[in-house]
Amino acid sequence: MAIRLGGQAANDGVTFYGDNYKASFVMKKDGTYKISHSKRIRVEGVQAVLAKIPIIKGFAVLFSRPSTSIVILIFVAFDLFGPDGMLSPALGERTQEVAAIAITLALLAFLGYTVKKTFIKVRQLWKFHGAEHKVVYACENGIPLELEPVRKCPRIAERCGTNLVMFLLVFKLVFRMFIPFPSIVLILAFVLAYELFDLENGSKLPIIKYFFKAGYWCQEKLFTREPTDEQLIAAIDTVGVLVRLEEGEIP
Repeated sequence: MAIRLGGQAANDGVTFYGDNYKASFVMKKDGTYKISHSKRIRVEGVQAVLAKIPIIKGFAVLFSRPSTSIVILIFVAFDLFGPDGMLSPALGERTQEVAAIAITLALLAFLGYTVKKTFIKVRQLWKFHGAEHKVVYACENGIPLELEPVRKCPRIAERCGTNLVMFLLVFKLVFRMFIPFPSIVLILAFVLAYELFDLENGSKLPIIKYFFKAGYWCQEKLFTREPTDEQLIAAIDTVGVLVRLEEGEIP
């Protein structure tokens, strides 16, 4: 049975998302792995409504994660209190210097944390990324969740965030030519990028398909690698748990 899943690779494993549950595996140094699962926290109320409205849903997604919210707040602070910020003329020279130093330190701290969490084991991350894509493809196309069939699945995915980044980079460059404030550029670029990325069959539409082709190239050459059999087996077992949870076979 074909089902629709989402996934997110990490340095030491992968998390898969179903409609109601999520399941993760963490790979240990000795090649063994541990699978955990839990109910998903559903987005309800105002945020759920906003997430269905064109253009507005981009804002809902952008501010749904703490990490992206932190980045936006840093950019907004820079726009307001930086050397050329909108509120800089109202501040004293000394206050401007302190504000600039604080903003810079906050950005460096956040970047340092991100690098530590994400890129220290980059080759492993890209292999787990490949495993995630292969298993999700198998699930969504009714391919048996067994090692040999899954190994032959593509590691390039249409709904990968890499494709979203292609849209974001282009729109960010365009908006930057007309808008002097980085935070506004970032927000507008993401909202428009997400809207086009989220279009049904967007990879087949004129012009838009070239953004996806650029994303596919980056996935293949840069951000995914062929996973090991151990990683694929762990991913298959984890999705098997998730499927049984979604179907009510596991209480």
